[in-house]
Amino acid sequence: MSKEPTPEHIEVSRSPWMSSYYHAKRRCSDPKDKRYKHYGGRGISFLLSREDMECLWLRDEAAKMKDPTIDRKDSALDYFYENCRFIERVENSRRVNGELTKCRRGHSSFVVRPSGKRVCSECQRSYYAEYNRFPRGKK
Repeated sequence: MSKEPTPEHIEVSRSPWMSSYYHAKRRCSDPKDKRYKHYGGRGISFLLSREDMECLWLRDEAAKMKDPTIDRKDSALDYFYENCRFIERVENSRRVNGELTKCRRGHSSFVVRPSGKRVCSECQRSYYAEYNRFPRGKK
């Protein structure tokens, strides 16, 4: 006996951006979601419509990405059209509260040289060269 797909499952299979839509919406609005405390619990609201999500997907050419994920340019602000974009999951996972946690090569520690320049402790790439690869939204 096979399980009947729900309308949400059918919609996600037809529209790849809908998975991101449902997950982001849930983590902002459902206290039972394990990530709610980091989103809805902090007051982050999900203000995107399905049409907004589709427009973001097309604007950012997410279909060409290996593993696209929705990202807020300014993580202190809500999910709204001007603050959102699709980026590669690997790039999104390197950012925490707008700060890089890993350099491009995956090294996870930055040090400050005596000159005051912040660099990766392993490959010596500048933190600012890495950080400026990601456009940020206005506050």
